[in-house]
Amino acid sequence: MLRTTLALAVALAFACGGETQTMSDAVENAADDVATQAGAAGEAATEAADEAAGAASDAADDAASAMADNSAAANCLSLVADAKFEEAVAVCTEALGIDPSNTEVQQALDRANAEAAKAAAGAAADDAAKDAADAAGKLMN
Repeated sequence: MLRTTLALAVALAFACGGETQTMSDAVENAADDVATQAGAAGEAATEAADEAAGAASDAADDAASAMADNSAAANCLSLVADAKFEEAVAVCTEALGIDPSNTEVQQALDRANAEAAKAAAGAAADDAAKDAADAAGKLMN
């Protein structure tokens, strides 16, 4: 492209017979045109590289976010599978906050809440039974 522009400028200078500009002026003007075109091409390349770098950075951020989303969801499901319901409630709630449309996490959270409530009710019943037994024992003595 650059050689073609320069060659055209030289041929034009000869064809004009030097009437409007000298050959050295034509070559200088052609060189200026080539430099301008090269600068514009360089700017376009830099802009394209910047856009590509930005897109790559955005993709990396998205991938990291997706990994964090998957990690929270995976931790939630693992805790429920291991019957660690009280701990799972907080983790599943966090995972659901990251991806509210994740039905698997929602189901795990529902189960964790239900099982944690059962465990709390069972513990309360055990405490009440112990208190009643202690009170009965005091009455018997």
